[in-house]
Formats: sequence, structure tokens, C-alpha cells
Amino acid sequence: MTKKQIGYDTAGTLNLESAMSLEDLERHLLAGLDDQQRGFSRQVDIEGADGQCRASLRYEKFFLATEPRATSEAALLDLIQALQERGYRQLRSRLSFRGKEYFGSLEAWIEYPDIAEPERPRRGLARTLGQFWNRLFDR
Repeated sequence: MTKKQIGYDTAGTLNLESAMSLEDLERHLLAGLDDQQRGFSRQVDIEGADGQCRASLRYEKFFLATEPRATSEAALLDLIQALQERGYRQLRSRLSFRGKEYFGSLEAWIEYPDIAEPERPRRGLARTLGQFWNRLFDR
């Protein structure tokens, strides 16, 4: 493993000794609802190498990492969009660490609007009642 890669031990914990320098690392707290509508809060690691940034998230058995982007903000946004496409909702994040500097709750939360779900066609009784309602009121 090179110094430009984030390393994880067998338990999935970030191993900083084999990872990149602390000055290049950002950590963001990400919270919201997962694809099963359970509340969650996890750390997002953003590593930088060769002028590019990559965001990664580990949640239960799930691991997601973005392609390298020009800025940490772009990498984080890519990660958010990928999670939203998988059904994650009500996502928000805030910077926790930049290098060795801890921000705690000093940084404001950044809220990410949910992507619009396509309207599902009504079926069965709901469709029949909807058609009846539309006819009744000439819509």
C-alpha cells in the first residue's frame, strides 16, 4: 500500500499509519436515512492525491468510493448523489476534521435535497378511484 491510499484494517477501521498524511485528510460526518429508512450517522473520509480528491464511506457491509475529483466538495457531492440513487434520503453533512484540526460542531450542517422519485402509476382500486374522482370533478 502506498502512502497515497487510505488503509483499512480487517475490522474496517481507518489505519492512519499506512494512510496518507493527516494534513491531506478531511473527515465529514454524514447523517440521514438509509435505503431501508433507518437513521444513520457515519464518517466520510476524503483523501487527496496528485491534486485530486476521493470520498469514501463504509456503512455496515457497504463500501462506496468516488472517482477522483478536482475538489473535496465535488468528491463529497458525487458520494451524496450515488447514495441518493441507492435510496438514501434526508442526507446532510458537516466537516469534522481537516488534517489534524477538529471542528466538532463548529461547522454548519449542509443539507442535500432529495432527488425526486418518479411518480408510480396507480393500479387496481387506487387507479379506479382516481379515475372516478377525475370524472366526478371534470379534471
